[in-house]
Amino acid sequence: MTVKRTTEQQRLLIGVVAFTALALYVYVLYVLRPLMGSVVRLSREVHEVSRQVQQMEQVVAQATNVQHDYTELQDRVAQLRGRLPSEDQLPAVLEWLSAVASETGVRILSIFPQRSSQPFKPAMPASPELYKSVAIEIDALSGFHQLGMFLSRVESGDRAVEVKQLQISQSERELRRHKVKLILLTYVTLADAHT
Repeated sequence: MTVKRTTEQQRLLIGVVAFTALALYVYVLYVLRPLMGSVVRLSREVHEVSRQVQQMEQVVAQATNVQHDYTELQDRVAQLRGRLPSEDQLPAVLEWLSAVASETGVRILSIFPQRSSQPFKPAMPASPELYKSVAIEIDALSGFHQLGMFLSRVESGDRAVEVKQLQISQSERELRRHKVKLILLTYVTLADAHT
């Protein structure tokens, strides 16, 4: 009987060990493994969220700098806009060009703004038009030296003026002077851009 009992106890013990091993295997396979996968996923998500929180904290910390930069840019735009004449100051630009021509020895025969200028449209379509270009046509008599001084003073002046077209031909009446047809491009702020 003791041998039988020992064999039965051994079988029972082997059964318990086998059942425990099977239960442990099922526990690891169906409980612990998905739990570890969830822990790894949560760890990655926590890391990503903490990185985003750090970025947001940096943005919030820089908000005062951004506001300061924005204010400076607004002031700079207002300053630059103030350097451009408004549409109603175009006659003053024509007078300035005439005065520069007189000072440099260029004799202007005619000077007038062309009507075909198009308003400048900014890159962002929702933005209002800020300024437009105005082409000014000048017919004049000048020597090369005087014309060079005139163009130098016009382009280096404090007004935004650009030479778009220049035609020089020999004058039939004056040998030392040439006929000059010049188209200058200047910019004026629109009336509603000042507000």
